[in-house]
Amino acid sequence: MDFFHVLLSLSFEKKYDVMVRNIQEYKSKNFFSINKVDLDNFLTNCEFEIHSLLFIHITDNIPMSTLYKHFYAFLINYDPEQVLYAPKKFYDIVENFIKYFMDNNIGVKILKPLLIAVNKMEYLGLTPLHNFYLMLCLRTKMYKEGLKLANKPIGCLSKKTCNFLNL
Repeated sequence: MDFFHVLLSLSFEKKYDVMVRNIQEYKSKNFFSINKVDLDNFLTNCEFEIHSLLFIHITDNIPMSTLYKHFYAFLINYDPEQVLYAPKKFYDIVENFIKYFMDNNIGVKILKPLLIAVNKMEYLGLTPLHNFYLMLCLRTKMYKEGLKLANKPIGCLSKKTCNFLNL
């Protein structure tokens, strides 16, 4: 099967555990690292509302310098239900991207999409995204941006909804 047919078959899988298992199988064969140009083309035209979990699992072997242009679209359009299927991986990716943006002195550029991402997760209460956003605001000296989040009440903070925080 060619690259796009593999990605399509993966993305149309209804059960996330089956999708992840199939992705892992292709990753073990270095399928995604071999097809970097095709992967970049796929991500350029990707609908992240549908492919959020796929993005999380296939991008870990691709350099940040290649992926950062897709990260904006991912943060704005990701599906919270899908990313919560792999929360640790999702938060690790976000943290690594923030580090990349800060190391390249372009941290301010990620503030708006990160705030959108935080707002998508707001129904869960306090998440690591809140921390990432506030820390980024402090590091970039964008204090007024940080107030947008700091002034919001915390709706909930429980083990049930925030099990990825290791409470």
